[in-house]
Amino acid sequence: MLEIETPANLVDMAELGGAKSRIHWSWLREMWKSGDTWAVRSDGELIALVGVYPVQGTKGWEAWFCLRRELAEHLREFITAMRLTVQAGKYREIVTICGTRAGKVMARRMGFTFAGTCDYGELWTWDLYSAVESATIAAPNSPKRTQKNSSDAA
Repeated sequence: MLEIETPANLVDMAELGGAKSRIHWSWLREMWKSGDTWAVRSDGELIALVGVYPVQGTKGWEAWFCLRRELAEHLREFITAMRLTVQAGKYREIVTICGTRAGKVMARRMGFTFAGTCDYGELWTWDLYSAVESATIAAPNSPKRTQKNSSDAA
């Protein structure tokens, strides 16, 4: 079972965010201070770090995530938790740039859609109204099936 903590602490940010220089460390602290962050653990081990950061001058957010291979065995639980988190949150629109195949797969599974390419990779977007609409469409709309009792047959 996953343990999800919000906000992630700065030690988690440094560990999985890769604070390798003063500038990088400053950037991580800014993302932690101004956005929302989540640390994901399994048996106490940090296996994922996820966050959203407000895009200046808009009502949108930029998503980022750092994932370890150990997350693979908890993928369904993780994706469900992240989808519910963004749908229930204050986020109208979220964008992310994916530079790896794994990032693109995770973005798609979390409900993001491909929007184009940029210098750093592929741009993926998530929109609150599209997410609600797709969840509604995916819900079973058909009435509950019932079997006819053989004694009712004419």
